Amino acid sequence: MTLTQLEYIVALAKYGNFHKAAKACFVTQPTLSVQVQKLEEFLEVVIFDRAYTPIVATHEGVKIVNQAKVVLAEVETLNNLSKMTSNQTSGEFKIGVIPTITDSLIPLFLPQFSKIFPNVHLKIVELKTSEIIESLNENKIDIGIAALPLLESNLIEDVLYHEPFVGLVPPNHKFSNLKYLDSKILKGESILILNEGNCFRTQVVDFCKLDLNKKNKQDYSFQGGNFQTLINLVEKNVGMTILPQLVASKMKSKALKSMVKEFNKKTPIRNVGFVYKKSFYKLKILKGLKELILSEIPNEFQTIDNNEKLVFPLKKL
Repeated sequence: MTLTQLEYIVALAKYGNFHKAAKACFVTQPTLSVQVQKLEEFLEVVIFDRAYTPIVATHEGVKIVNQAKVVLAEVETLNNLSKMTSNQTSGEFKIGVIPTITDSLIPLFLPQFSKIFPNVHLKIVELKTSEIIESLNENKIDIGIAALPLLESNLIEDVLYHEPFVGLVPPNHKFSNLKYLDSKILKGESILILNEGNCFRTQVVDFCKLDLNKKNKQDYSFQGGNFQTLINLVEKNVGMTILPQLVASKMKSKALKSMVKEFNKKTPIRNVGFVYKKSFYKLKILKGLKELILSEIPNEFQTIDNNEKLVFPLKKL
């Protein structure tokens, strides 16, 4: 029995197809097939039922695959123990970032990162939250930066800051004369929001209690792929939207800044932070990245009233 064979059965259980599993393991299909068969012969157990499409693990096979995952995870932890003590600051460092954070956060640390870690090749990729979790579990990225909590038992979460939401309301809107917004008045309103798959969209829908099936008084509704599209539409008096405050603070137009409205109470926030596996070992790089980000984030974003976890005192942009 070899670790490689264990990797092959885990891949085959995931993909249910010899060709896809072999491709994921960077080997030929015959190589993977032979090794899986050798493991079955060694254990004297049929791990996979080939009669099904996709291929499925047998009752005993499920137990073996699950144990293989445990073994591989422990081997990874063992392999990383020496690296943890070395505190290495070289090589590749891969970060997965959710799209609604990318534009406001990456420019804060990217220019300085290479100066602090000249021997680290930083690789950043935009991923949805589900893709970050999957990529971490498959060791495709080192850390993720996402809206927390994710509540994954095998992952460690480290909150960096608490970002408030603000409204962006055009001059012709019925809320334009209000000094502050309130969650109660937004209930049932037509609000420009992001497409499905964005966690920020889910937060806005939940907080504003939006009914996406309700017919609007307007003859249109819009769900955009990014914040800039929503901002452009508000600027054209198409409707109002909700933005993370860091996104709003990056708007250069004075006219747009004048449209920003804070919440008077029960301000919605999102917790933004790192997420990584328990076996993660590039701790020195992570610490440096955290210090770099926090040095650029407003101090008031870094604390929260523990008694009212959804309340945050906003400051003027």
